[in-house]
Amino acid sequence: MKKRYIWIVSIILGVALLSLIILQAWFFQNARKLKKEQLDMSVNIALNSVMNKLEQKERELRILFYTEQNQKQQNLSISSYRNSYKLQKTNSSIYIKEDFVKTSSLDMMNTFFNFAQRPIEERIDFEELRNYISESLIENNIFLDFEYAIKTAGTYNYMSKNFLKNSNETSKERHSKVLFPNEISSITKPQSLLIIHLTSPNDFYSDDILRFIIPASILILILMLCSAFTIYIIFRQKKVSKIKNDFINNMTHEFKTPISTISLASQMLKDQTLNNTQESVNRYSSMISDESKRLSFQVEKILQMAVFDEVEMKLKLKTIQLNSLVEKHIPNVKISIEKQGGTVTTHLSPDLNEIIGDEVHISNVIANLLDNAMKYSEESPEITISTENKNGHVVLSIADNGIGIAKEDQKMIFERFYRVHTGNVHNIKGFGLGLSYVKKVIEAHKGTIEVESMPQKGSKFTITLPIKK
Repeated sequence: MKKRYIWIVSIILGVALLSLIILQAWFFQNARKLKKEQLDMSVNIALNSVMNKLEQKERELRILFYTEQNQKQQNLSISSYRNSYKLQKTNSSIYIKEDFVKTSSLDMMNTFFNFAQRPIEERIDFEELRNYISESLIENNIFLDFEYAIKTAGTYNYMSKNFLKNSNETSKERHSKVLFPNEISSITKPQSLLIIHLTSPNDFYSDDILRFIIPASILILILMLCSAFTIYIIFRQKKVSKIKNDFINNMTHEFKTPISTISLASQMLKDQTLNNTQESVNRYSSMISDESKRLSFQVEKILQMAVFDEVEMKLKLKTIQLNSLVEKHIPNVKISIEKQGGTVTTHLSPDLNEIIGDEVHISNVIANLLDNAMKYSEESPEITISTENKNGHVVLSIADNGIGIAKEDQKMIFERFYRVHTGNVHNIKGFGLGLSYVKKVIEAHKGTIEVESMPQKGSKFTITLPIKK
């Protein structure tokens, strides 16, 4: 798939996810709006219930007052009209029901009218009013704290302790009702308002909405992560595909040289026009043999990597002296480096350096790192090999003064077939398999490998392996 198509698919997927998030946000906003309307309706029903209770109490007190006036019972106190539904007498209690007095006389109407002209402070017990409001809210499944006040003609007759602190004139959480709206006296005098303010209405919205927001948000997050991971895998596969193409190009070049040499030497041997001496025959035969071995080595290396990637590596473990293994490689490396005018410096720690490992594979790891140090060092290579003991591990370091590795390439150099950009120039041969093999061997020995490098400053590979216990 072309990179352009991958970007188009990624953009479409991103737009789809964004649209889903916007749709969910719109849904939750509407759900919150509906909950707000539901709360307003429930509060209105609760306040109507409070009004009914206040009017019921007022009717009973009016009847009680009218009865007292008619019967002229002087031992009754006006305070009992608000505090009790019974008449207090010296020696007995008389209970009054609403149907106690059934009359429509003008005298009764005047009495009731005058009774309703009392100040609002005398008509309502504010603590009792709080209880009415609380009970009505709970009956309508509103379990929220509230503040309340009574206001007449723009002046507050009463306010609860924190009313002004938690409310303002334009607050959307304010709800109000006219007190005693059905009285005749309400036409001739300013009406009083009962105002309540819910101090934390968001608690009412959040309980139900959160039941949907949390799982929906988790699902959207999972979709986003899966989509991002899928796009990452697509781009990674695209990159791997490019690396494999580079590998095929390098492999073709690596195979082409020995095949051409073998073909040319074979033609020389078959050419009857040439006077081939025994010496020339031996030389051509040697060339064919050497190039065949080289070709076999490259094929075997690729096959080993394929097998190694598919099957768990079988290690022939034994005790190894790491210093001794390093010293076996130094003479061959020294000859090649000295021919280029370079130097090899060793700092091998005399401390305990025994490890449990596969000698062949550990030896190949050292050979690979030394070979890379020589290949990627320009002009006069300077290679430093050192070992040390650290926290129960042997640490082997191989440093060079070569061309170095860019930071963005350091994360990829241990991937199969990967070669840094400079490595794709064919004067430095290879398939990009060496460091991948090195890392797998070290990890199979429960060790680690790290690289420190800067372009044109050289590289340092550090291997850490556990000491034999």
